[in-house]
Amino acid sequence: MIIELICAVVVIAGLSGVLAVLLIVAEAVLLRYGECTITINAEDQKVVQGGVPLMAVLMDAGIFVPSSCGGRGSCGLCKVKVLEGGGPLLPTEEPHLTREERAAQVRLSCQIKVRSDMAIELSEEILNLRQYETRVEEIVELNHDTRLMRLAIIDPAEIACRAGQYIQFETPPYGKTPEPVYRAYSVASPTSEHSAIELIVHSVPGGICTTFMWEVMKQGDAININGPYGEFYLQETGAEIVFIAGATGIAPIRSILFQMVDEQSQRVAAFYYGANE
Repeated sequence: MIIELICAVVVIAGLSGVLAVLLIVAEAVLLRYGECTITINAEDQKVVQGGVPLMAVLMDAGIFVPSSCGGRGSCGLCKVKVLEGGGPLLPTEEPHLTREERAAQVRLSCQIKVRSDMAIELSEEILNLRQYETRVEEIVELNHDTRLMRLAIIDPAEIACRAGQYIQFETPPYGKTPEPVYRAYSVASPTSEHSAIELIVHSVPGGICTTFMWEVMKQGDAININGPYGEFYLQETGAEIVFIAGATGIAPIRSILFQMVDEQSQRVAAFYYGANE
């Protein structure tokens, strides 16, 4: 009886997987959305090819929406107001949106696809985000699976971050991915230095981005990043501070500590750090 139940579950799971793949293929092959017009803040219009997630379309147009999960719908940061053309709210969006956000027509831009003309509203903060061409200046082995990577800022020539913020690293197409993939990494360097940034990265077995960093990327390579993003930074109060970080979580704290040194801060601070050897 138990074996029969297990077999039934496996068969049902298998059929569900096949149906999901067929739906994806059917959408890609049978549904040709053609060109769609996206109106941004009631004034700027961009003509794009339909059938692509809104976040990807905006990124191709040089508009970078915050995301720390690379568009997989797990971080809930890529929120934009979709006033027209967004379609019904998706189950993958529901856990990330409050009742107030739903009423305000906020959506996850990585989850909804452009299937018709759309009208969206973007904040000034998002519109000010930039893409930067960088060059790998230095790669330092911190231990067997963690590296510090220093990226020189090439174009534009300078970047302005707040200590604690993060950037999105663009992994170009290579053996593990046919298209660019983005991953978020906190800036670990002093933000008083505008001509370069440092990242502290832990190797993820099988990871698309870190496999590229470890096996393909080398010193001197050109790399694109975009940002900076995030609202994690040192609050301007006189209160004592307790920093707690583990492994590569030290990156934003390191940047904040550099800020405190640069500003000759007199605030009392304690830093607790833990990591495996």
